[in-house]
Amino acid sequence: MIQAVREIFSSGPFRKLFKNTGLLVGGDTVSAVLGVLTFAVTARALGTEALGMLVLIDAYVRIVDKLVNFQSWQFMIKYGSDALEKKETGGFKALVKFGTLVDGSTALAGCAASLALAGAIGRWQHWPPDMVGCALIYSAIIVFDVSGVPTGILRIFDKFKLFSIQKSICASVKFFGVVYAGMRGYGFKGFLWVWMLTEIVDYVSLTIMAWIELHKRGFTRIWAEPLKGITRRYPGIWNFLISTNLTGSVKVGFRELDVLMVGKFLGLTNVSLYKLAKKICASLDRLTNPLYQSLYPELTRLWAKRNYADFKHIVKKWSMSWERYRFSHGWSSLFGGVRSLI
Repeated sequence: MIQAVREIFSSGPFRKLFKNTGLLVGGDTVSAVLGVLTFAVTARALGTEALGMLVLIDAYVRIVDKLVNFQSWQFMIKYGSDALEKKETGGFKALVKFGTLVDGSTALAGCAASLALAGAIGRWQHWPPDMVGCALIYSAIIVFDVSGVPTGILRIFDKFKLFSIQKSICASVKFFGVVYAGMRGYGFKGFLWVWMLTEIVDYVSLTIMAWIELHKRGFTRIWAEPLKGITRRYPGIWNFLISTNLTGSVKVGFRELDVLMVGKFLGLTNVSLYKLAKKICASLDRLTNPLYQSLYPELTRLWAKRNYADFKHIVKKWSMSWERYRFSHGWSSLFGGVRSLI
């Protein structure tokens, strides 16, 4: 695998991508290890049954979040890169404002949907009343998940090192949070609050980093930028935003559906063990997903510059490697991203 990646990124156009991918892999690796340790500490402190309750609540909220809440980072990269290439400062600021309003609106809608559906899901899953109440509290996470535009902004400006640092710090905060909760003898609700607050910190810190980066680059008074005529200025913006989010949201949202099904048919103890196994297996995905995360912004920039030669070179070399090595998730995501650009 390492040799395959070296072959792909050995030429000039790929060196920056290799660096960005390495940064993301580093951050993902640290967060993955700490995630498993966090899970183990929580299981040790609460027991597998209470952990199963926490896992089910977390899975339910994540499903609703991803299905309803737009994550507009692809939209931001595609149209934002084009605006920057044309030196349309006002257009770029309008896109940031527009995307943020969309993310914020869908975050509120997602939270409302989670609150409305918690009772029905609880009855289907045979959750105790206290567990439904905890799911209602945990739904507040969705309000803070407006990370689509911030993610796109940081990727446009190649701030992959910030991603790596942010992921590692947030994973560390959650790990030490559950360690502290275990030492203090906190019960189920204490750990629920730790998980919830650290997720909120993750979303908020990412948003703050992106807006600081905008300010450093001179993009100020964004909220004063008018949105009138943005759909004419950037035709197809709604179609792109809706199609990419429907595809991505459904795929990501249903990744957690199996957890609810295991909880329904096999019980709380088994769902906690299943989740642990799933977290360990998901570590393999962290080796391929960063490749797509770093490639998509670069492909978008080349497309915006009409640099079709380098664009074709990257896609051709990538497709050849895909045929030879067939890394699963990252490759299919890449070609989905290429289709969205075209």
